[in-house]
Amino acid sequence: MKKRIVIALLAACSLTVFTVPAVGERIVMAEEKSPEEEGNMYFSSLNADEVNIKDTSIYTIRLKAKEGWQFDVDDNTDVTGWFVNEAGEPVFVNNSGIAFAVNGEDFELDITVDASKIEGFSTNGSADFYVMPNGGIPLVVEGDNHGQYVPASEKAGSYTIPEVQIEGTVEATREKNETTFQEDKVTVALKLDDVNDEMIDSSSSYVTLRDGDGYYLTDFQFEEGTLSGEWTDGKNIYTVTPEQLQGDFSPLGGDGNGNYYINIGVGGLTYNGLPLKETTFRIHVYSFGRTFTIESNGSLINDTQPLWTTDTEGGEPVLCDPYPDDLDIKWPVDFDASALTEDDFALTMRSDYGDELVLEPGKDFTVKTDKDKTVITVNYIYWANIPVYKTMTVDINTAKMEWDSQKYTVGDTISHDYDIASVYAYYVMSGGMEGTQKWTYYGVDNLTDWEQAFKIPVYILTYTDENGVVKYYATDENGNGMFTEAADEAAKFDSREDNQCQIVDNTGSFVRVYDQTEEVEVDGTTYTCDKVYDNADDMPLDPADCTGITAQPGYIIGENWEMHGRWPWQTFVNEGYLGGSK
Repeated sequence: MKKRIVIALLAACSLTVFTVPAVGERIVMAEEKSPEEEGNMYFSSLNADEVNIKDTSIYTIRLKAKEGWQFDVDDNTDVTGWFVNEAGEPVFVNNSGIAFAVNGEDFELDITVDASKIEGFSTNGSADFYVMPNGGIPLVVEGDNHGQYVPASEKAGSYTIPEVQIEGTVEATREKNETTFQEDKVTVALKLDDVNDEMIDSSSSYVTLRDGDGYYLTDFQFEEGTLSGEWTDGKNIYTVTPEQLQGDFSPLGGDGNGNYYINIGVGGLTYNGLPLKETTFRIHVYSFGRTFTIESNGSLINDTQPLWTTDTEGGEPVLCDPYPDDLDIKWPVDFDASALTEDDFALTMRSDYGDELVLEPGKDFTVKTDKDKTVITVNYIYWANIPVYKTMTVDINTAKMEWDSQKYTVGDTISHDYDIASVYAYYVMSGGMEGTQKWTYYGVDNLTDWEQAFKIPVYILTYTDENGVVKYYATDENGNGMFTEAADEAAKFDSREDNQCQIVDNTGSFVRVYDQTEEVEVDGTTYTCDKVYDNADDMPLDPADCTGITAQPGYIIGENWEMHGRWPWQTFVNEGYLGGSK
């Protein structure tokens, strides 16, 4: 978990609280007490330490308005949406039907929580939860108070459920359309002190395919499974069979070199009647490609604090192109960053699926800094197709920095997240020299019609006369049929219907057809001509000629669809799939 960074600004004559828009960050005045220390100014919770949701019972949360305020809520109002986690996000998956409010005496409000209605929690494992009255004006002034309620939260209680962890990764290889597992088992473990196997219910559990980098759900067929009811000390063994996972594992797909990392979700578990959060494990399938590993691992400020910019077009660093990206930091008044060195910086690229890549100082990036400005030059080039890194976090160790301690309170680390592009959009071609040819595009949105990314295929008509001379059907300036011996004068006809051209889930398909004929009339005589079709290999358009498609987050559309398509064979790598079989 990232450390919360807090900056305090001490004003000479007044005490003002202001917030920075960055998610999860808060800036307060020096000496100010946090909400955890003194609560909010509107209401308090009378029994937060006593409320601990452990089963499907009914729980009562008692709130009391503070002096000058009173609740303005009708009895039996559904207030499920009031409950949030520490980050201010809804704590329950379903936002209605769980909690109802009833007014009490002395400005109290009782909220009844029916835990049997909870369909899921926002966290994996036990946590505190908070109540934040919202919607309309749930608190109004009373007496001489002239204030206006601004949504505020207060701890309401906690819930106790196991954290679901999945230990292990399924490892498999693919050769000649057969999958062989080197490791086919994972352990589903429920982490909780004194976990009770009798309280675990897996009768509604499921094991199913989930989204991931480098594939679409339609690329594979995964036969859904369930967990057995055999639990020992909170653990259950699940086995994946070769028959469960089917699909086209191209040696050039996945990471671009035959490594596929497929996310499998495990959910539907309950503990003592309460739902547990879905968790995923990975199936790694290797199909002829080069095996490699990527190092793993790894915010303060806005406005009145450091200003983060970049010189890249559109403000988004591109980590897959051969050009360096400068990340600029403008420091606020009375900060001195001149003593910083490269070792004080950590740059971490992250994907949506938990992958992290830490860049090496001095090699992957360099730093130039003075008192007021720091420039980080990132010269790292990312080559693989997966993981798709979408953000890059810059963490700066502040030990060597100086600032006016009367104005600022700075934490041990200053952080900032950049949206980045790390992978060129690409397609993977499948199908042989006969039959159906397919192109599956990765990293693009809004691809719905064939014409957006492919040429319009055509056919021409030929006729061989009694002397063996091949003639081509054409039309004159009046549209009348005629024959010519010049191929470049042949009439061209749209063959999309014949070739069954279509786009389904970002995959374009072209069906080769043979031995087709068509009758034409020339000078009053009907001739049966042979249809000659375009070559399927020439169908994809260059990116510049495509229309209406856009890059997905983390991707960039390059000058062609194979910008990094052959990266394993570059001289500095010089290994990878070379054709044939193992």
